[in-house]
Amino acid sequence: MDKKFIKICFAIFLVSLATPFVLSCSGDNSIDAPFTGETDNYFLQLDYDNLNFTAYGGSQTVKLKASGKWSFKKIPTWLIVDPSEGSGSTNLTITAEVNNSKSDRSREMTIAWYAGNELNNRYFSVFQRKDSLTTSQSSFFLMGLPNDGKDKLKIQTVCGWKASSDKSWCKVSDAKGISDKEISIIVEENNTLDTREAIITISKDTTRTVQMEFVKVVVKQLSRNLPQIMLTSIKERATDACTAEYSFYYSMGVAGQGYVSKPITEIGLCYSSTVEIPTIANSSIVKIPIKDMYVDTVEGTLTGLESKTKYYVCAYAKCEYGTSYSEVKTFVTK
Repeated sequence: MDKKFIKICFAIFLVSLATPFVLSCSGDNSIDAPFTGETDNYFLQLDYDNLNFTAYGGSQTVKLKASGKWSFKKIPTWLIVDPSEGSGSTNLTITAEVNNSKSDRSREMTIAWYAGNELNNRYFSVFQRKDSLTTSQSSFFLMGLPNDGKDKLKIQTVCGWKASSDKSWCKVSDAKGISDKEISIIVEENNTLDTREAIITISKDTTRTVQMEFVKVVVKQLSRNLPQIMLTSIKERATDACTAEYSFYYSMGVAGQGYVSKPITEIGLCYSSTVEIPTIANSSIVKIPIKDMYVDTVEGTLTGLESKTKYYVCAYAKCEYGTSYSEVKTFVTK
């Protein structure tokens, strides 16, 4: 057989073997490989799914990450979402108005976002508390001399308010206002021999509140003629569960309206675990030796107490005119 013919036949045979192998590899790449289109990368993410606001409102920021278009639905009138729609990632600013209504309020908003032609929903909630009228103090315990407005009361509310006193000797610097404000409590001198009391009423002034809210603040003022006394500190002693350390200040009363100053004849502490306003007549007392009949600061330790018990304590001082008491303080033994 001709050698040239044999070579041609062998070449044809090799080609016939190689051709199906090439076609087979080409077929695997175009048909059997997994699909990795863009629909696998659609997403919408938030760093928070809900926000809480006080009655004062304000703004908070939420990070939104998205692969495509989105928009907020069901936005209430008391909320602003900026931006409320867009495409891709952004920082959202959620702003709540002041809530001076009678109740808490909340809203679940819908975020519509798109994965190709498919519409998806995600939910975002906002809660806001109603307004609550509060004051920085519920009571004042003042000396018998004029205080010149040095005692302050902070009013906290988002609404308008009114303030008034039921006694002419006790006044407020502001009879009305809007939102938070600090006002002064102004008292005249007390030339009687009695401790006197006034009630300051702070009330909301808004047509949107169905039930009027109010706070009462008690102002007690000592007589200028009786001893002046102030319990500056009372606390449980760290090293002993049944003792308490105390400190109080006293001074002789100031003469006025026919009364002359009288020296102090007795000082001490009144304390009780059951009586909220202890006196020398209804509670336990501890008499303390007097070093100065006119003015002094006293420190010491109250002993013989029960463990894990709440006590009501005040200091007292006597003179020829009568007995005066400090403000009542509380503490709990260990």
